[in-house]
Amino acid sequence: MGSSREQGLAPVVRLLHFAIENYDNGRCDVISESDSAVTMRINRPYAAFFKDGPVLGVTLEEFETYLWKHMAIMADRIGFDFVYHIEGEYLTATLSMKK
Repeated sequence: MGSSREQGLAPVVRLLHFAIENYDNGRCDVISESDSAVTMRINRPYAAFFKDGPVLGVTLEEFETYLWKHMAIMADRIGFDFVYHIEGEYLTATLSMKK
């Protein structure tokens, strides 16, 4: 079996899609793609858990920092770059092959 990088972006994008769409009302849509990168628009369905404030002492901002930086670390370990930015109700994320 080849490395994750040899399998391309599709398995990683499917995993991210699966993780987000398992939340109620979760949406993860590909907005652009090439052989070396995929950009997704992701809603923030987990934000509903924080509507009344922190959960177990963790704020929404802390949760998202951990979640998305963890994704970047995991992507890096299997040969990809993951960058994101949050704007309003959505997150835009790009997964790309490391050069």
